[in-house]
Amino acid sequence: GKVQTLHMTAGQFRQKVCNSLPAFMTCDKSLIVDVRSHPTFAEAAADLPSPLAADGSFNAGFQAAFTPGGPSQVVVVTLFYDWRLFIGLPGLGDFTGKLGLGVGNMPDGSRLITAGFASKTEPY
Repeated sequence: GKVQTLHMTAGQFRQKVCNSLPAFMTCDKSLIVDVRSHPTFAEAAADLPSPLAADGSFNAGFQAAFTPGGPSQVVVVTLFYDWRLFIGLPGLGDFTGKLGLGVGNMPDGSRLITAGFASKTEPY
């Protein structure tokens, strides 16, 4: 309930996330921070977001939610990062036949990194 009791905005929460990013990541449109609240874990599991466009590419225009909820609610925080790989070496493609080092999982060869967690807020 710290986010709620501090009346943290989406921008302030995002900045806290950005302050914790490793050096190879930037806090730009490549990062999406999505926060959703639900009364139960089952409802939270049914409302998992996806930043993918219909063609499977990263949708940088994805509208992330920021609903941190209230007391005793399930809050799911999901981070999406479109990691633009620096190198593509011909002949070292992955099993999909794309060029690169075999670590891309998006149509353009970039890598979508996703992390998330769910927790229940305190009955503050």
